[in-house]
Amino acid sequence: MNKVLIWSGEHNAYWRPDAAGYTVRLSTAGIYDRAEAERLTSHCGPEKRIEFEVVPSLNCGALSAAHLAAEATSELLRFHREGPQLLGGPFGDVDVCTNLAEALLITARIQRDHAGPDSDLNQLTGALERYLEWEV
Repeated sequence: MNKVLIWSGEHNAYWRPDAAGYTVRLSTAGIYDRAEAERLTSHCGPEKRIEFEVVPSLNCGALSAAHLAAEATSELLRFHREGPQLLGGPFGDVDVCTNLAEALLITARIQRDHAGPDSDLNQLTGALERYLEWEV
């Protein structure tokens, strides 16, 4: 069965797990079976602009992590060359810490899924999830 993310155009965010609020981060978005997503959103009118996005494969998760890390790294290198910007803080519009934390979370989840339930990566993913929830 297809797994999907539920996007709310009204809130410009994904639904969280268990339909408990919204998030702009893929790493904290809920993953639903397509049938469940259709059931949960059946009451939503067109003004909600609900869309389903097929959940990326494991390889796409790795690509997302690489993209977030690369964006943060690029901004760190720019800061090293040019110093802090006069406006917008040292890293401009890029939230370097959040990008790196989200990239690490995606990477840890991928690795944890192969390591098994007793892996120390469970503690790491839990800590990163709490940090990213706090950042929102």
